Amino acid sequence: MTGLAGFVSLGGTLDVVEAASTVEAMGRVQAHRSGASSRVAATPPLVHLMADGNSSSVAGSSPGPRDAVTSLLIAFDGIITNRGPVRDELRRAGKQPRSGSDRELVLDAWEQWGTRCLDRLAGRFAFVVHDQQSRTSYLARDQFGHKPFQYTICGDRLYFASEIKTLLAVSSPPVLNGRALMEWSLYGNVLPPRTLFQGIQTLAPGHLLEIGPDGVLRKQCSYYDPANVVDAARYVQNKTRSTAEHLATVEAAADAAVAAHMDGRGDVGVMLSGGVDSTVIAAIAARHGKIKAYNFSIRGDERLDERSMAERVARQLELPLEVIAMDASKYRRELARTTYLYEMPLWHMQTVATQLLARRAREDGIGLLLSGVSVGPLLGASKDRYRWILRPPLLNRVPKALLRVAGKAVYAAFGLPVGTPFFTRTLGVMLQLLDGGDRSRIVQRHDEAYSFLEDRNERRVHVMRLSDNAFFLPRFFHQGDRLCMAESIEYCDAAVDPDYMAMALNMPTDVIYRKKTSKWILKELATRYVSRDVAFQKKISLDVSVLDYFSPLGKPSLLQGGFLESYLGLDWDVTKSLLASASGAPDAAPFMFQMANIEIWGRLFFMNQSVEEITSLLSD
Repeated sequence: MTGLAGFVSLGGTLDVVEAASTVEAMGRVQAHRSGASSRVAATPPLVHLMADGNSSSVAGSSPGPRDAVTSLLIAFDGIITNRGPVRDELRRAGKQPRSGSDRELVLDAWEQWGTRCLDRLAGRFAFVVHDQQSRTSYLARDQFGHKPFQYTICGDRLYFASEIKTLLAVSSPPVLNGRALMEWSLYGNVLPPRTLFQGIQTLAPGHLLEIGPDGVLRKQCSYYDPANVVDAARYVQNKTRSTAEHLATVEAAADAAVAAHMDGRGDVGVMLSGGVDSTVIAAIAARHGKIKAYNFSIRGDERLDERSMAERVARQLELPLEVIAMDASKYRRELARTTYLYEMPLWHMQTVATQLLARRAREDGIGLLLSGVSVGPLLGASKDRYRWILRPPLLNRVPKALLRVAGKAVYAAFGLPVGTPFFTRTLGVMLQLLDGGDRSRIVQRHDEAYSFLEDRNERRVHVMRLSDNAFFLPRFFHQGDRLCMAESIEYCDAAVDPDYMAMALNMPTDVIYRKKTSKWILKELATRYVSRDVAFQKKISLDVSVLDYFSPLGKPSLLQGGFLESYLGLDWDVTKSLLASASGAPDAAPFMFQMANIEIWGRLFFMNQSVEEITSLLSD
């Protein structure tokens, strides 16, 4: 692994010494992604960080003899999980692959098929290909966004990196994207290509970007869209299959995905909550190599602690289990560092726990951490959410005046200024403006993908599952990548694979839900590895105490004169009033968490305060 760091010169004379020095500085910012085995490769106009030729990395990004005889230059980060089939297809096409590295394999594939090679590649990757003949640069990211890809144009250079911090080190002082921050505050994420920093963009998963020699965007396109794998014929055929056939199909797809991700990776860790998703992944991973399970435990409240569930699963799977305990004091000590690594305000309370888990895994010599977070959403959408993903037909019969009154009642309950003229009529429009209507268009696209289903309730379930790929799962990939790579550990959502995705998205509703049981097919599969009572045990939701964890954060030393006040115009009296009004509300924890995390993030990235300074504030 090297991480992605470098630039393409878009014109002018390039000082190779200065260019190499710049990329070396970028590499130091994200040294945890490359270590001592990286070096700068400078073949104008592409200058980038790459793995040293002596690196023993399985996915070796080492330079090959091809660079001297091809017009293509490449900066590559990642792992191709289907390298065998791609090599075989190249040989059938009359092209002999030159080396065993994934970097060289992508070059071979690009020379043979051009941009269409992306239809053949699977894995976790981000890369830049520069064609010296056409003076065109191509930016590509894997289908699901496992590997990050940030970029910005400064002067006559197109900079790219795995992390925003890396780009900030070589670009102008950061400028807040206020609209994107509001989008994050509402949804917990920001849809690509937007970021929280003006001028810095992120390449969307499954996308290809083409940039001409003058730095002008020529073309941006999606080469992979999960909606395109929805197949009416396959769905209908699946409705005729037996339970045994469905179980065999799910198990085979999950086994193939896990095996591909684990291939040659040495010691592997599995995040084990004790829920059915992580249980299935842990059981299958144990078939393919030596693994160790990890769980985070919330001290002091068994109702919120997953430890007992994980211990039951680990005993039955005969896996070693490492439990990382967390309390309020440790949480606050790690909060600033975790936010710095995450590069956004934290979206969930579990993010700090993930950082602690990754650190322990590194101490154990783990090179790859597997997660099963996508297994559940793909094979069982949340009942609480799928009901509302599409407008219920019943609402069409309710008079609009009554709906407005009901809406005002709900808004008033949350303290919103419903007395303002036209508030309820314009709120929806304003929400659309935050993301330019992107989320609505995505949901509409997903509804169209399942338009062959006449039953609206059935269609809702599948639209929710498909939409989770755009709205929900990328948060976990971002979290896993930033926090695990900070400890030089690869992160992988084990079930995220094109074949697994196609299988899951064409699974009928009555297989996902049966006997009023969510994730029924997964739980039945889990009974092949653990007892039925363990497979069907009720999941404990990881959570923490508001009073112990967050109330101490709402204090003047942190919030007065800081980011909220200086950059967002929320003076201390207003902030104090908001905290006081929320302290007794049912949603107090998310509100306090959000306020504190925006403040911490803003101090780190816009007020240039160090992790140590903010940690001291949080510990006072």
